Amino acid sequence: MSETEMLERPFYFILVVWGERFRNYFLDLGLPTLLSARNLPSLRTRQRSKFLFCTRPDDWAAIRGSPIFKLMERYVDPVYIEIPPCPPGALGCVHMGLGHRRACELAYEAKAYPFVLTPDCIFSDGTIARLQELALAGIQLALVPALRFAEEPLFDELQKIGISPSERTGAEPITIKHLISLGLVEVKPVMARSQ
Repeated sequence: MSETEMLERPFYFILVVWGERFRNYFLDLGLPTLLSARNLPSLRTRQRSKFLFCTRPDDWAAIRGSPIFKLMERYVDPVYIEIPPCPPGALGCVHMGLGHRRACELAYEAKAYPFVLTPDCIFSDGTIARLQELALAGIQLALVPALRFAEEPLFDELQKIGISPSERTGAEPITIKHLISLGLVEVKPVMARSQ
């Protein structure tokens, strides 16, 4: 994407989160990787992009009070969408759908590019820059993330490459050049099935 090219439509980054554990995953890893140079700071949209936080009031207060949130506000406008508490016995992934639905409706109404993420996702530097290039090329669906199924191996691997949430202080971006080259993501060829 050249310096002069701008997207007509904004991005709406959508996060549904509640509880200290998952809130901290986002603040300690997810958001810092989104703040690397070729992610949120690279946004070039005519309308300012937004970050929609679907959460509980106490989590919203903690998120807004974090230093990394202040850095994020330089690049996107935060929007708070209150969700009800997760009912006892309800599956968290089902309850998340309440926030996803409302935020996706707002993105649709604004004709924005929705970007749904989970609080424990991390992003290579250049993810957002590439999404903008694809949007300029007219691509309609650009990313389907592979979600992790176990925390422990991921956090052990991150610590091996020098990324440890418990040792981080302040509000600084985390730049991950390429998850595959770090060995954090395995790419397997997909074989087409014959008919």
